[in-house]
Order: sequence, then C-alpha cells, then structure tokens
Amino acid sequence: MGGLKYLFLLCILVGWSHDASSQEVEEHIEHYHSGSIDQKIERLFLMHNELNTVDEDTLYYFIQDLHAAGTKNNREEALAFSNYIFGHVLNDEGLYKEGFAKLITAKKFFTYTKNDTMLAEVYNALGNNAYLQSERVKAEEYYLKSHKYGKRSGKNDFRSLSSANLARIYIAQEKYDEAQQLLNDYIDYNKSVSNLRNLGTAYGVLGQLYLNKEEPQKAIEFLQKSMEFNLSTGQPKLIGNGYTNLAIAAYFQGDFSKAQDYFELSLSYRKKSGDQFYIAESYYNLGDFFFGINELDSAMVAYKKSIAIAKENENLEGQRDVLWQMSILYDSLANYRKQAEYLKKYVATDQALRQEKVSGELAALRLSFQQELKQQNYLSELREHELQQRVEKSATIWDYWLWIVLVGIIAVALIVYRGATKKVKKEGRQEL
Repeated sequence: MGGLKYLFLLCILVGWSHDASSQEVEEHIEHYHSGSIDQKIERLFLMHNELNTVDEDTLYYFIQDLHAAGTKNNREEALAFSNYIFGHVLNDEGLYKEGFAKLITAKKFFTYTKNDTMLAEVYNALGNNAYLQSERVKAEEYYLKSHKYGKRSGKNDFRSLSSANLARIYIAQEKYDEAQQLLNDYIDYNKSVSNLRNLGTAYGVLGQLYLNKEEPQKAIEFLQKSMEFNLSTGQPKLIGNGYTNLAIAAYFQGDFSKAQDYFELSLSYRKKSGDQFYIAESYYNLGDFFFGINELDSAMVAYKKSIAIAKENENLEGQRDVLWQMSILYDSLANYRKQAEYLKKYVATDQALRQEKVSGELAALRLSFQQELKQQNYLSELREHELQQRVEKSATIWDYWLWIVLVGIIAVALIVYRGATKKVKKEGRQEL
C-alpha cells in the first residue's frame, strides 16, 4: 500500500486522560493567572495536554512561569511539576535524554514527598520515554511501577493510567492473554466512570491486538466499537483518527470500497476540526490508498492536494513524505525526469527539515539549561540559608555556653574569695 502510515492513531501513548475543550482551556488560563501557586499547578495539570497540541510556545511560557513562581516563593513542588511537564515536551521533541533527566528530577521530589499520584504520572511518562526509544523492557518496568504507585494512591484513575500502554507492550511481546486481561479491566473501570475517550482508546488497542493476531474481521469489530465511543465524544479529531484506523483495517482485509469510504470520512472530520496537519495527512493517506490499488491519476491528485496544504502551513515533514511518494509514483510510470525532479525537492526539503529540527531542539535545550541554572541557583541559596541558620544556631548555643562558663568562673572565684576571706579572719582572731 505504498508508504501508508498505518500506525494506529488511537493507540498513541496514553497519559492522564483529561482533555480540555478550547473554552475550558481559556478558563484554566484565566484562573492560572489569578490563582495561587497551588492553583497554578492544578490548572496547568488540567490543560497541558491540550496546550501541547495547540500551541507549544504557549506551553513553554507556562512551564517557565510556573518554574519562576516556584523559585521566587521557595516552592519546590512547583519546580518538580514544571520539570514533569517539561519532560513531556522534550519527549515530544525527540529529546529523550533531556526529557528523561527532567522526569528523574521530578521523580526525586515526588518520592521524597511520597506523592503516589504524581509518581504514577512520572513513571508512566518515563515508560513513554523508553518506549519511544524502542526500549521495551525498560518501558515495561516503568509502566509496572506506574501501576504500583497508582494502586497505592487509592485512586482508580491513576491505578489504570498505564494499563493501555502496558497492554501495547504485551501485544508487541505477543503476550496476548495478558494484554487482553489488562484491557478488559481497563474497559470495565472506564465504563463505570463513563470515560468515553479512554473506552475509545481501549477498543482501539484491542483492534491492534487482533490485527497482530492476523484476525482482521475481529480487529474491525473492536475498531468499530472504538469509533462509536469516539463519535460520542463529539471531538472531530478523535473521530477522524478512528475512521483512519478503520480504513487501514478494511484495506488489509481487502475491502477496498469500505476502506475508501472510511478514508474520505476521516478527511471530512479532520476538515471539521480545522487541523491542517491532519488534513494534509488525510490527503496523503488517500494518495497512498489509490497508489496501492493502482489508480495512479487519483493518487497524484490526492498527493498534490496534500503537499499544497503542507506548503501553505510550512509543514516540512508533510511535504517531504509526499515528495518521496511522488518520486516512487513517477518511477512506476518510467518517467525518470519527473522522478529526478521530485527527488531533488525531497533532498532539499529533508535538509530544511533537519535544520528546523535542530532549531527546535536548540530552543528546547536553551530553555532546559536556563531552568537548570535557575534551579541550581535556587537550591544554592536554599542551602546557604540553611547553613546560615545552622551557624546562627551554633553561635547562639556557643554564646549560651560561654555565659554559663563565665558565670561558673565568677561563681568559683566568689567561692574562693569568700573562703580565703574567712580563712584570713579566722587566722587574725587566733593571733589576738
């Protein structure tokens, strides 16, 4: 099927599942600015997922702001939470080493304060960090720790936090029974609390499980269930992703008519969401679909629409993917002049994308470095303050004992003086 991106978009690595609407985000931002540090932490926790998908620069602002507020007011929990959020961002940027360092720093504080809910969050994020680097064994370890701390917290939301991610690990290990049990428990809990989004995710992962077992019909049944829950959320982006998954499953089942319908439905919902990145990707997927069934004219039309949207929105990755597919398409037509033309464009775009990535990484690294400097300065000042208090306490104790010694010396001197006086008087009386 050409270069179709058949990763299941529902099966993204799962974090805490609260998704805020744009109106809720505005309310969170308003309360963040007017609230105490505790309220700032709470509001950023509730809105950071949405901010990261909508406007990364805005999320950077809130990370810096919370970090500065924590430093100014000597609130280490604000610094720890800022590091936790930043660890997520660095993971998304592909800066896994730096993301790991931030998450470990946050983990140390939450371990010290015995905050089991945040430890469940941090270990889940560490699992994602390892998973994204294909370190499946380490990811499994972190997800299991997340489960342990979530269970210890007594809050079911956090106990089940890593369940879908852990199930994905077991699917990759072909431990289908363990994955099925995890997902069944996850589904039962989310049904009890009516969490439609998590139910959509769970059934999507089940669909992936049965595709891996080469049971496409059963996979489609679960993907359709996933789609039902996504539809009930009313979120066009989720619905569009769900139809993409169904389209891919239908394609591998050989039902090309249904696959085309699903791809086109996905496109229509993504247009409703207004996310140009996903709209460009939908045209790209349609191009791959037509290429796969050898309808080359239709494939070319879809690819050109995809690249036009990607160019308009400065989406270099989207442009690069389409240029590569177009070069392959022209190669299949034996049009080597056009193939060479698109390969040149591909190389130039790939170089520009690498430079853009370096720029993005540099900005993230600079922010990380600035935070570390501020945090080190804060901790140094804290240590100096503690040392000064100890010195003052020691000085006070020394002064206290010094006075006792002086009083003792004076007392001894008085006793000796009185003793000597009495002795002189006694001797004087004896002489008389």
